[in-house]
Amino acid sequence: MSRSAFGSAVSHLYSRCYDFVIDSPARLAHNACVYNALDTAKDEFRLLHLHSGPRGSAIAASLVTHSLSQPPQYDALSYVWGPPRLSASITVDGAKIYITRHLRRCLQHLRLEGIERVIWIDAVCINQSDLNERNHQVMLMEQIYRGANTVRVWMDIKIDITQPAFYKMLHFPGDSSEHCLGDDTEFWLPLEPFFTNSYWNRVWVQQELILSRHSVFHCRDDELDGDKVGEFLDLVGKRGRQEESSGLRMQWHDLLSRFDIHALTKIVSPRKRILWRDEELRRGSTGKDGGLRLIHLLSSMSRLKTTDPRDRVFALLPLAHDRNLLTSAGLTVNYSKSVTELYTDLAIANSANSGNLDFLEFVTKRGRRFPELPSWVPDWSDMTQPLISSPSTRRADAHVGQPAKLSLSAEGAIRVLGFPISQIALVFELKVFPKTLGDILCSLSIFCNEALTVLEAVNRTTDDTFRDVVRHIISSENPNLLPEYYSKEANLLQSLKNIATGLSPFSNAGPDFIRGESGPDIPVILKQVIGHIISAAIYKDLAFTSDGLPISTYDGCAAPGNEIWLILGCVLPMILRKPESDIRKVVGSCYVLELMDGGPLALICDEDAILVAERGLPEGKQRLVYEAAEEIFLK
Repeated sequence: MSRSAFGSAVSHLYSRCYDFVIDSPARLAHNACVYNALDTAKDEFRLLHLHSGPRGSAIAASLVTHSLSQPPQYDALSYVWGPPRLSASITVDGAKIYITRHLRRCLQHLRLEGIERVIWIDAVCINQSDLNERNHQVMLMEQIYRGANTVRVWMDIKIDITQPAFYKMLHFPGDSSEHCLGDDTEFWLPLEPFFTNSYWNRVWVQQELILSRHSVFHCRDDELDGDKVGEFLDLVGKRGRQEESSGLRMQWHDLLSRFDIHALTKIVSPRKRILWRDEELRRGSTGKDGGLRLIHLLSSMSRLKTTDPRDRVFALLPLAHDRNLLTSAGLTVNYSKSVTELYTDLAIANSANSGNLDFLEFVTKRGRRFPELPSWVPDWSDMTQPLISSPSTRRADAHVGQPAKLSLSAEGAIRVLGFPISQIALVFELKVFPKTLGDILCSLSIFCNEALTVLEAVNRTTDDTFRDVVRHIISSENPNLLPEYYSKEANLLQSLKNIATGLSPFSNAGPDFIRGESGPDIPVILKQVIGHIISAAIYKDLAFTSDGLPISTYDGCAAPGNEIWLILGCVLPMILRKPESDIRKVVGSCYVLELMDGGPLALICDEDAILVAERGLPEGKQRLVYEAAEEIFLK
């Protein structure tokens, strides 16, 4: 199927999804009567002048067109659209327009008495029936939220602001340290309804709050200063990091997990907002708080929700330091494109921008929502972290040699250059979800025995350390041996030994413990590693190649017979599946233990020769030399 054909198919499928977003098309079309055309050359936008009135009276307002170059003082609304039914109405310039009940409740609370409020609201200030206007206005949203005096966040929840926890959070002095939080995390539990509100799950909240000058949270009749909320999250985050580094009981880390707001410390913190708003830093390629490329923003914000899967790209694009380069490569806000077309365009633009194929690291077969996507295009709506994500191996810093140009055929296949390493011979998997932790350890024992068989079949030398590791995994002979600290850069099999040994006393723990919902009070150090072994068991991400190389895959979709390739322009080895034709499918990335030793690869092109080296090794210690790369096609 051609790219245009499968793009049209997905567009038709997706139109049903958008009908769900606004399920009253007749009323949406009726609203169009209040809008005059905007002059896109002047970057015009509309502001809602919300007329004053007492609580409970009918809502009246006016829409006024302004230029972003000379706007009046205004606020901007950040909120959840709520149920998509346009079942409420307000009067705008003397005409009735339809909005959601959720928005009307918001306007009732935001309306002032005796003075009008000037505010930008996407659902009202944009003609949602005009596709071209939507495209243009979404591109301006970065400037709109930057220019607002205050971003007003609407949460339709009732809170008790007299609770000591709320009072203390809102009255921390500006120079407070994390120790001002006290030692009792239960004191802060009354904040849970606020921090677990569905508002925080929105992907658009990233742009709306990060770019704001100031924010105020409106919880019906109560208001919370956004800067104070951000300072509180900063302090809890610092306390949690102190626990991680010291091995203390993880109560502050658990509090953040309970609130489920790890990512939010990057959103509402005043200090970090200033860094994001600094154009020069945000466009930089390095920096602890800035310089994230779009593909890394998509990965780190993957847990946030959006009804329209295209909005995940459109909402985060203004925050990416490579935004201008991606835009010049053809990636723009365009709601006429299907999901497949947009996601493919992003992969192509990323390659044109970076000069490499590092986006392949994000390809995964688990949970792909759009089967029409070519196998080499990541499903940006369901991103996961790359296999190696420690600070020392940041993707943005990886050297991948000369630019790898992406060539796209009419059928959606790309031409790449690479080198075959091996084939997968053995994969660790569980056929059903384990009933106890002992089931995982038992399966892991079987896997290790089969691994030894693979090694013996290729006459590979197995040193005593490896044999000791396998024996420990199988028999857990030394339950008192706990790892000092687990690192992704540690020897894979040594880590497995430590995990299996440390978990053996808890082998009778049931499925709730395996899912992390409840269970015995295990040592803190084991909490740091238990997720890795459970992930290995459930997502079957441990394997051996036919020539005895131990490998690890991210999402466990590898299968015996899959090929492992080094692809020029990608710093992680890729697992490929070869059907009957010569065009291969991408399965995902992998970590080859004895080839990589804790880091991604550097592919250095020197005329017709390719040197494949571990990053950081001196030139004289580079591992492999190939005479020439092979040309293959991926679809």
